[in-house]
Amino acid sequence: MNATEGRHGWRGLRSAGSRSGRLVASAWMACLGVYVGLLWSGVAWRVGFEARYDSLFLPFILAGIFILFANLPRRVAFLGLTLLSTALCGLVLSGVWRSGVSDHSTVAGLYPFSDAAGYVQGALQVLHGEALDEFCSRRPLSTGIWAVLLFLTRENIKHGMAAMVFLCALSLVLPVRELVKTRGWAAGYLLFLGLFLYYRRFIGTTLSENLGLTLGCLGFAIIWRAARTGRRNLVPIGLVILTLAMNARAGAFFVLPALALWAGIEWRGERRFSARTFVQALAAIAAGFALNWCVLNRLGQTEGYQGNFCYVAYGLTHGGDWTLVNEQHPEVKEIPAMERSHKIYSMAFRRFREKPWILASSIAAAYKDFLFSPMGAYSFVNIAMSRSILHSPEEISLQALLSGKKVSAIGREMLQNHWKYLQILATAATFALLSLLALVGIAHLRRARARDRNLMIFGWLGILASVPFARPTEADLMRAYAVTMPLFIALPATGLAWLAARKAGREPPAVPDEPPGKMEEMGFRALLGLVILALVISPIALGLWAPSRVAGGGAADRPRLKIIPGSVVALVPERRFSAWGSQIAIRDVARNHGIHSLANADSAAEIRAFSAGDCLAMYYEMRSATYRYILLEQEEVERYGCGWFSSAIEPFLANGGRTLWHKLGAPAE
Repeated sequence: MNATEGRHGWRGLRSAGSRSGRLVASAWMACLGVYVGLLWSGVAWRVGFEARYDSLFLPFILAGIFILFANLPRRVAFLGLTLLSTALCGLVLSGVWRSGVSDHSTVAGLYPFSDAAGYVQGALQVLHGEALDEFCSRRPLSTGIWAVLLFLTRENIKHGMAAMVFLCALSLVLPVRELVKTRGWAAGYLLFLGLFLYYRRFIGTTLSENLGLTLGCLGFAIIWRAARTGRRNLVPIGLVILTLAMNARAGAFFVLPALALWAGIEWRGERRFSARTFVQALAAIAAGFALNWCVLNRLGQTEGYQGNFCYVAYGLTHGGDWTLVNEQHPEVKEIPAMERSHKIYSMAFRRFREKPWILASSIAAAYKDFLFSPMGAYSFVNIAMSRSILHSPEEISLQALLSGKKVSAIGREMLQNHWKYLQILATAATFALLSLLALVGIAHLRRARARDRNLMIFGWLGILASVPFARPTEADLMRAYAVTMPLFIALPATGLAWLAARKAGREPPAVPDEPPGKMEEMGFRALLGLVILALVISPIALGLWAPSRVAGGGAADRPRLKIIPGSVVALVPERRFSAWGSQIAIRDVARNHGIHSLANADSAAEIRAFSAGDCLAMYYEMRSATYRYILLEQEEVERYGCGWFSSAIEPFLANGGRTLWHKLGAPAE
């Protein structure tokens, strides 16, 4: 090729890349437009509400859509997949907001509860120049990303949630694309279905699973790309992102060294093992931990890092769960974090020396639960069964019927609530099918020749090594495995692809791909830079700048308050249109709190005391650097909705229990 041809060739390549970039950007803007339109209008919120709990219809609907994708041109199909993911997640988020659902992490469809509340409070503390507390210091990256999102949306809680869900919806597509390119659309269908079934529980919450799953999908997609194309330089990029993901949502940490070993074997060349590749992978993992430490050191308390592990160690050596030390030694709660960790570790080590067989028994029990119990690997689908107690905590469960009722009573109950039990059976069937397909996937990987074979094997070995430290009975339907969920579901997806190919009498129909190039690697490096900017540099800068810091403490006898934008929701008698779900029907809030009331009786009593005409909101209190929930009248919203004000506050209900909601007391200044 002469110089003139080279110039023309480069121009042609640049022109083609420019056209492709414009097409992708236009498609993303279209997805964003549809997504925002769904949230703003709430036009199909009931569809989204059903999709959050359905196990009966959703798998078949998605199967039909993926059959269509398989018969479309590759680029069109992948753009359609992106639109599907963002629209489906947008529908669920709209359903959560409009239904006013209250569960373990959300109150009235919007307000973070329990652990979810801690991350929002930490984000607001960063924006106001306060140091993170011990809880948020465990996972500063999750707190930091909420601070960034709230800053970018002017502290609007709904817009921040919408941005997080949109980013996660985009990330769900990435590992699906990679698996489709090696194992066909059947595998891509099951991977997308499984990822959505897992993620739908966290849509509309501020839990760390949002960021953990987002980064997990991104990291595994890059590593799958490295395995598929043979580009070793992509592995460190993927491992840095996966390490950040593990720090954002702690889970199966042993996957990281397992993937480093895989890289050393995969790119060994003529040798048995590539020490250079292995060291590069370990350096990438160390860089991820160092980046997390930078955020923690600047914003939080370094002694609080991953503070739960000492509790896990105590539980393993004493034959209980991670909360056992609080039951047996409640005095440890009063000890400073660093001293507390040393004390708990010393008690765990002393117990291990005295009775080492208890640790062995605990580990065996963890593997038994993971492999053979309904709380095992694919138990995240069981969240659909919570629909049966969503509307009323007093509703009779199937377990209660089987244990204490006659056959005739069971028959009457199932006839009267047939849809409920069809959903329960469909959920159980989904769990069983994923488990069986995982076994098929294991059998296929034994003789498979695909380039991602060793990646999946080593990844799963890392997961299995982590099981004793993230026991299924304590993982809350696999919450602790958010980062590795793409690898979890890729195994049954591989089994399904092999069965489909065997039935068709040919290999899985992989989608052809362009040959890898330098531009691709540069793009992934730029993506890593954006991740570091969002998770490390931006939170630190916000902590230094504290853009929402205010001067003065207000009146001595009245706290200084500010209503959080986007948090005001008016309770109305009947359902009506409202932009961004700013008005919801009181009957929906009262109807959809069954799950919440089972464990939070005081808070449920407050929800039942809401009435039409009340306005719910969140406020940040400057003196204590905390945020809380408040009931306001419409004129109070109009008066205090913007800016800081001073007012006394008092409990909404004087019921003598734990107070979640408050109201304004004496007239404000």
